[in-house]
Formats: sequence, structure tokens, C-alpha cells
Amino acid sequence: MQNPSRFLTAAYYKRKQRQYLTREGWRQLGDRNRLRRLRNRHKGESCFIIGNGPSLNASDLEKIADYPTFACNKIFLIFERTNWRPTYYFVEDQLVWEQEKGKILGIEEIQRFAPDIEGRFSSTDFTIFKQLYNYNQTKEVPYSKDPIEGLEWGGTVCFSMIQMAHHMGFSSIVLLGVDFSYSSSTTVKFNTEYIDKKEAKSGCDHFSPDYYKEGVPWIPPDMAIQEKAFKIAYEETRRDGIKLINASRKSALNVVPKQNLEAVIAASK
Repeated sequence: MQNPSRFLTAAYYKRKQRQYLTREGWRQLGDRNRLRRLRNRHKGESCFIIGNGPSLNASDLEKIADYPTFACNKIFLIFERTNWRPTYYFVEDQLVWEQEKGKILGIEEIQRFAPDIEGRFSSTDFTIFKQLYNYNQTKEVPYSKDPIEGLEWGGTVCFSMIQMAHHMGFSSIVLLGVDFSYSSSTTVKFNTEYIDKKEAKSGCDHFSPDYYKEGVPWIPPDMAIQEKAFKIAYEETRRDGIKLINASRKSALNVVPKQNLEAVIAASK
């Protein structure tokens, strides 16, 4: 006679699997509905995408306090110097999330976004989007206008924020603090299998010397991929009649037209 516990165990695991798939399906449905509701939420408005370069300063953030803004990663390090707070917050860097969970979740009254990376981020705390890795080093970086289906990866979280702003219907997307300049010792060549974790040597590449303290592991950027991402973002937004402008005070990013911040603000009023 066969052992009935064998069949009970199999039935138990099948039931558990169905329960998990049901929960996961409902989670994904909830995220997709949240993303769907964001379509054209800000139709015709102007927004700012905040980078964390050395040129970012609190006084400029005060000037754009009345605009919808997207910020990311360790932007909270500037909060003690300004009353400005972002409207939307993104984190994709797994190391930043692991190092700063408490501070990230402590940012209040904002909508947070994160990619579906191995279940690291919860739909309780984030709106989860599918991150698409269709990049081919021999071609241009793909671009997505529909985060419900996923956002393309472009080597920088700013690329995801631009794609989301496009989905939200903004007619003008302005970059600020996107210096696009890193010390030569921190840039790396992207490897399709992994990205090396390097140890930070200083905070000179960001707006705060505490951004990456010495010895803290971080993922250095691949500037070639980022440049391709910004280039395709400019082309795709322009194709849809959206202005993508670089108003960073000091920036080596030349594939997006530059304009003085004060002029951008004046033109948007």
C-alpha cells in the first residue's frame, strides 16, 4: 500500500502554489492599475527630473517647489537644507535600497516607484513596474512609453523617470542636477552578466560628500549606455512634441539641449 502522506504533501504544495500565484497575480494587477491611472495625469504640465550630481543645490530646488518633481536614490541627504520635497521617488539601485531602506521609507507624502527585482520591493511601499532589459550594445537603447508593460533599462534611473513622465503626459521635462560627469576611477564598462561592486573613494561625484562614504560599496556607472539612453529619450520625447531640456547648472550631457534654469522657469509661467 502506498503512503497516503506522499499524496497529501503533493496536494499541500499544489494548494500553496495556487495561493501564491493568486496573491502575486493580485499584486501585479494592483500595480498595473496604479500605473494605468497615472496616464496623462499631468497632461500639458512641466516637471523636473532631479539628478544627484555635485551641481544640485538647495536654492535651485526651492525655485521649483511648485512644480511636480521626480527624485531618486539618496536625495533625502539634501532635505535638511530645504523644505522642498519630491512628488515622485524612484529607486532601482539594489545597493542603495539595502543600505538606506529606513530613510527611503521615511520619505513621506510621495508616490514611490521601484522595479520588479526578485521581490525586493513591496507593493505596500512602492508602485512596482516591470524593468525591461532589451538593450543591445550594438544598437540604440530601447524606449518605453507604457510603464504598464514595462520601462526600459538605460543605465540610469533618470531614464526610467523620463519614461514615466512621458506616460504621465508632461509637455516639458527638465533635467536638473544631471551633471553626467564622474571621476575616471569610478566609471566601468557594463558586462551583460554582472556589474562589479566597487568601493567609493570620495563623495565628489554627488551633491553631498556623505552620498557614498569611503569604503561603502556602490555600482559605478557606464557612461556610454547612459548617453545612448538620454539620446533616445530626447528623440522619443521630441517625436511626441514634448520638450526635454537640460537645465543642470554644470553638465557634460550634450545630447539633450541645455537651457538656463531661470529661463526655463520664466517660459513655463
